[in-house]
Amino acid sequence: MVLNGYPAVDGTDSVIELNDQVKAWLDIDSVDAATAKADKNAALFYTAKSTEKNYI
Repeated sequence: MVLNGYPAVDGTDSVIELNDQVKAWLDIDSVDAATAKADKNAALFYTAKSTEKNYI
């Protein structure tokens, strides 16, 4: 979900959901970290989440 033009992040969002938010916010092609690790050519950027502070 994008809120006021920024990704709205909470502790219940999955990394897949966060990736969708980042792609919408930045209009870039990105994948989640697990996909990036499995396929180095999947996208130029990947997203990951710090579960401690729920940062993207």
